[in-house]
Amino acid sequence: MKFEDFGVKMKEMGIARQQNEFFFHGIPLLDFFKINPNKFTFMVAQKINDEKFALSFDFSEKILKQIFVKMASEKKVPTKKVPFFSNRFILNQAIYINIKATMGKEERDSCGDVFIPFIIEEVL
Repeated sequence: MKFEDFGVKMKEMGIARQQNEFFFHGIPLLDFFKINPNKFTFMVAQKINDEKFALSFDFSEKILKQIFVKMASEKKVPTKKVPFFSNRFILNQAIYINIKATMGKEERDSCGDVFIPFIIEEVL
C-alpha cells in the first residue's frame, strides 16, 4: 500500500513556508539505511489526523550517536547489518523516538515519486 508523503503534503498546504521546526513524538525506529558516511535515513508510515502518511527522516552521524544513547538507556540490543544489504541496519527491537526536525529539499525515489524528507536536528 502506498501512502502520500507528509513532507509533500506540508509543502502543498503552505505549512513548510510558515514553520521552520517540526516535532514528531513516538516515531518507531526499527531499521535505517546508510546513504553516505555522514547521512542516514529511515522511513515510517504514520497516522496523522486519521490519515496515513509516509514520512522520511534523514540524519547525520551526530544524530545516530544520540539514537545509540537512547538505545543504551532503554537497554535495547544494538543493530546488525542485513545480509546482501551492506547499507541497511536493523534493530533487534523498535525504539520510539521524539524528534525535532526541519524540512529538507524535494527529492525523487528510484520509481520517480516525489518526497520531501525531514532532517532530524535533535532526538528529544
